[in-house]
Amino acid sequence: MNRISPSWALMLLALVLSLHFSCSTTASHKALQAPPGMVLIPGGTFMMGCTKGDGQCDMHEQPLHQVVLNAFYMDKTEVTVDAFRRCVIEAKCKKHSFWGIDRCNWNQTGRENHPMNCVNWFDAKSYCEWAGKRLPTESEWEYAARGGHSDWKYPWGNEQAVCSRAVMVEDRRGGCGKDGAWPVGIKGAYGFGLFDMAGNVDEWVEDCWIEDYTETPQDGTAWTSTPGNCYLGRVSRGGSWAFNAWYLRVSYRIRADAYNDYGPTKGFRCAKTME
Repeated sequence: MNRISPSWALMLLALVLSLHFSCSTTASHKALQAPPGMVLIPGGTFMMGCTKGDGQCDMHEQPLHQVVLNAFYMDKTEVTVDAFRRCVIEAKCKKHSFWGIDRCNWNQTGRENHPMNCVNWFDAKSYCEWAGKRLPTESEWEYAARGGHSDWKYPWGNEQAVCSRAVMVEDRRGGCGKDGAWPVGIKGAYGFGLFDMAGNVDEWVEDCWIEDYTETPQDGTAWTSTPGNCYLGRVSRGGSWAFNAWYLRVSYRIRADAYNDYGPTKGFRCAKTME
């Protein structure tokens, strides 16, 4: 019987270990690759709520509290008309008769890459589920908007919100948002590489409305412990083209009727849990 010399045995062992490490690294790399159109948001801990030193906060943004989140994926941009249309074609998303009004982007010539607006919370949720995703939780949304900076007032830092940074109302004449939403991604990407986290359209999240953060989860999950309140109280975030700088702060919260708030300022983006 032929025996393998010790030197050959060591070489074979080194080769096996090398292949194992290479496969493990490749698998790990693939696991960290975000799905098309999405960004990997790394897990971490942040302070959610009214940023220290921000004198504009109201009671709904308090108390400031720590939240710990797992990594997740988030859409790089707000969901566009073109993307939403595919869901309608497959009869998984509803088409509403009022979408023909001017500032609703649906079926408006040249607005295929504009955010899909004039949607209620259920429209947004239906689309995300059809796409194999979900709505982000409120804490996920704020964490992503802050870009890893708990002390930032806006997605880009503490510099004032102006039209060079967001689609918004900047002055009495309306600023860059006076005519409605813009195509997604026109303004710069901030933080984790997300576009339009302030302005353009405000974005639905999963959570039910609650007046403050006294009882909210600190693990990144959604607040859904008050099902009765969810009918008339879901949360949207980020401000819109019709809002001024105060509403574009990352901590600002908007209470919205899940069924009946579907105006031209309402849009959304989706998130996805890492498997």
